[in-house]
Amino acid sequence: MPYLLPDDISRWPTSKILNVWLCIMTGRLPDEYKTAEPTDRARFFLKIQEQIDRRITQHPGDTQFDDAVRANDTAAIFAGGAPSIPMRHTYEQPAAPPLDVIAHAVDKARRSPCAKSRRGVVIFNTFNNQIVGVGNNHPPGPMACDGSEECRTDCRVRCVHAEAAALREAKLGTDGHRFDLLHVKVNNEGTLVSGGGPSCALCSKEILDSRIKGVWLFERGSLPGNTAFEVGTWRYYSAYDFHAVSCRSSGVHPFPKVAP
Repeated sequence: MPYLLPDDISRWPTSKILNVWLCIMTGRLPDEYKTAEPTDRARFFLKIQEQIDRRITQHPGDTQFDDAVRANDTAAIFAGGAPSIPMRHTYEQPAAPPLDVIAHAVDKARRSPCAKSRRGVVIFNTFNNQIVGVGNNHPPGPMACDGSEECRTDCRVRCVHAEAAALREAKLGTDGHRFDLLHVKVNNEGTLVSGGGPSCALCSKEILDSRIKGVWLFERGSLPGNTAFEVGTWRYYSAYDFHAVSCRSSGVHPFPKVAP
């Protein structure tokens, strides 16, 4: 039975909000939270985010927030709030992508007309989480997905991939290094589900050439003692590693990495 997350947290004390928030940002969620439905977790985490933003705005001098930021200042940055101390610290990769970015990607995937596999992609600024490009997989132009066996078999070649659509909209130019790309998959009910690892060399080479910093995937797999991994977990790849794994998966030999 999936764990039911609380619906109203507006009356929670700041200390409890902070404890849950820091657990989210550092990947140390209690086991019962991990058994909740992925979409419920996303909604709950978004509520936590909203409370953090609201309380930072209402109480900018709150020492609890000061203490939390000093304990985990990168969490404050990635939570979208204003840290109480200068942001002059070494970048640390968060345990998961921003929740609002996940929500946008899931929404875009739900709009995919593909009968085989519905995917959504968001490209966002890693400093302020600003979204600059979104896309889903879809037939090009006036063509339509008819759900036939032929359509499903040739979907990979016939359709515009979500990554390509998002890159076209983003128009990154020479600033790709400021951005990450997030890719999600949803089922027929529109629920976020875990997928396989990098597998499309056509998309990965475009991502690498755009100078995007890295890629987030919600992957299935197995880790001893980690029940969250039964339904999926977030994994981050540098753009080069993403392309290299995609090439190997596609039976293609990637170019060797050279110094910048």
